[in-house]
Amino acid sequence: MCVENKIGDFYFTLSCPVEAKVLKHIRTFVVSIAEDIGFDDENIAKIELAVDEICTNVIKHAYDNKKQGKIYICIKIFDNALKIIVSDKGKGMKIEDVHKQKDIKKYTSSNKYGGLGTYIASNFMDKVIFHSVPDKGTTVEMVKFLGN
Repeated sequence: MCVENKIGDFYFTLSCPVEAKVLKHIRTFVVSIAEDIGFDDENIAKIELAVDEICTNVIKHAYDNKKQGKIYICIKIFDNALKIIVSDKGKGMKIEDVHKQKDIKKYTSSNKYGGLGTYIASNFMDKVIFHSVPDKGTTVEMVKFLGN
């Protein structure tokens, strides 16, 4: 959840039901803000995909694919960066699973589908921090700096 504080110059929040159909609205919300503060098309695409992947993980995993609960998105705008916080109040996750290195060549040759959301977010954003508490939820903080 986004808590008002003095860290960012501006912030925007969005609360959505846990349904796949909201992803397009979340992407529009994030892209619009990224465009307004001056990110180029390549970085906007990276931000959009990273947020989409993390929100998809919330939909699929946080509430066990049930249409209950909410996805919370908070965007903080700084002079030189955009911080996006995606959180839920779901079942939580094992943080150690997030930090396992993926062998991408092996993964792509295995014909697996899915499972790269946290990898994509971690590689497309400049900073990604995962916080999770069992049965309390997960928060993913992602930062993208202008000019990177």
